[in-house]
Amino acid sequence: MEDRVAVVQDEHGRWQWIAGHLGPTGGRIAHGFVTFETKGEAEADFAILAKAPVDKAGRLTLEKDYLQRLIRAAAARCEECDHAYFGGVFWHERDASGCNWSVSTMGGEDWKGCFDCVQPVAIQLRATFAIADEG
Repeated sequence: MEDRVAVVQDEHGRWQWIAGHLGPTGGRIAHGFVTFETKGEAEADFAILAKAPVDKAGRLTLEKDYLQRLIRAAAARCEECDHAYFGGVFWHERDASGCNWSVSTMGGEDWKGCFDCVQPVAIQLRATFAIADEG
């Protein structure tokens, strides 16, 4: 397995890693769509994803708590999410897109604005990652 990764700071002072990892199936993995508060968090995220197992649908399998942390990291870049909260990640049968998880609830002062800001990242997370099947 070959690692080629650059960790860079964006114009808002947040950190992300740029793809260059050849994953366990030979494909490139990336999710530069989530940014982090520190360079160390971005580096740690890359390390976790580089070791994540690939499920039968070709998605990287992560722990529920880690997916919830990624959603919170995505929300941290949105002013609308300053007073919003998210429930836990839960398993369900795979939907038509092949995703097997969702977030239970969302609420707060401007939850609709937060939802609109986080939704593009959530769509990418749901398309890229899975959790362990519980069914």
